[in-house]
Amino acid sequence: MAQEQPLPTQAKQMVQQKTQDLKSQASTSVQQQVEKGSTQAAQQVQSLAQAIRQTGQELRNQDRDGQAQIADQIAMWAERLASYLQQADSDQIMQTVKGAGQSVKGAGSKVTQFAKQDPLAVVAGGLALGIFAPRLLKKLKS
Repeated sequence: MAQEQPLPTQAKQMVQQKTQDLKSQASTSVQQQVEKGSTQAAQQVQSLAQAIRQTGQELRNQDRDGQAQIADQIAMWAERLASYLQQADSDQIMQTVKGAGQSVKGAGSKVTQFAKQDPLAVVAGGLALGIFAPRLLKKLKS
């Protein structure tokens, strides 16, 4: 003769099962959203990379080769990011985001350390941002 479990135990098991079901549904939903979002983001980043390459070519036509090289480097980074977003599955992207979140905690001191070690790179990065941001925004609007 099987004994029935007490009502509180049954309720606890039902709540645990329902919680597990909801977690599974949420996880599936998040994965689907990440995959959809990463595809859209990849397309946008690829468009941005093309605009940066065009800006680089315009700079080259104006005999501003140094700035054109910076634009080419930024475009290459953007293309690599777009490629990653297109090829990575949702689990890989979530792991990357999780790792980035943990890395951000110590990023402030790392940025300061980098700036102290290579101030020229920081100045060059700021200069590149100041030069290319208005051009990119203008290109993206058109």
